[in-house]
Amino acid sequence: MSDLTMTARSSASVSATLRGALAWLARTWISERLRAAIQAAYATRIETLGVHLRADHRRSMKGDINEPRPQAHAH
Repeated sequence: MSDLTMTARSSASVSATLRGALAWLARTWISERLRAAIQAAYATRIETLGVHLRADHRRSMKGDINEPRPQAHAH
């Protein structure tokens, strides 16, 4: 084989390897960004729900204190 053919084949294989590595890197990067965005959205949602649950619990506890309790009748 001539040197030109060897150089062309070698260059093509290096180019294909680099394209594959770049595609893998881009796919991994996009996947990780998407995973992180979803995780952050869920964390925010869970924290918001927790705040609402604690506020509802405090309101219900205040209501329990302010409401008169039924008295037991002695027989």
